[in-house]
Amino acid sequence: MRNSTKQTRRRTTSRRTPAGHRPARTRATTRTRRHGKSRTLVDHDDIRRWAEERGGKPTRVKGVIRIDFPGYAGEGKLEAIDWDDWFEKFDDSRLSIIVQDRTAGGQLSRFNKLVSREGSPRHGRTRARARARVTARSAAR
Repeated sequence: MRNSTKQTRRRTTSRRTPAGHRPARTRATTRTRRHGKSRTLVDHDDIRRWAEERGGKPTRVKGVIRIDFPGYAGEGKLEAIDWDDWFEKFDDSRLSIIVQDRTAGGQLSRFNKLVSREGSPRHGRTRARARARVTARSAAR
């Protein structure tokens, strides 16, 4: 009798749908729900629009470009530059920028990260995949 009670408890606490199937929860959907969605930008107009909507301005520190937002650390160390200089360095370094439009709570997000275009999901394979493909081709010959 005791075993059947445990089984009943398990059934009542189980997260099953009426059809008896568990709902699909993947790590990716959980991450998206928790952190909001991000996208990768390369287009200069899109990047500038995204930054200026949030009060961001192009800057550099020790030769490294970044977008600075009011109230963030480093105010005395950053050198303000114009968008043309920022985009020149952006293109010369073959960068793309990952941005988040809204947080999971619906607030305007300032999250951004400069990454190499070769490694970004929007711009082809990662370097490791490209290398593996070249290695596989060489081995086949």
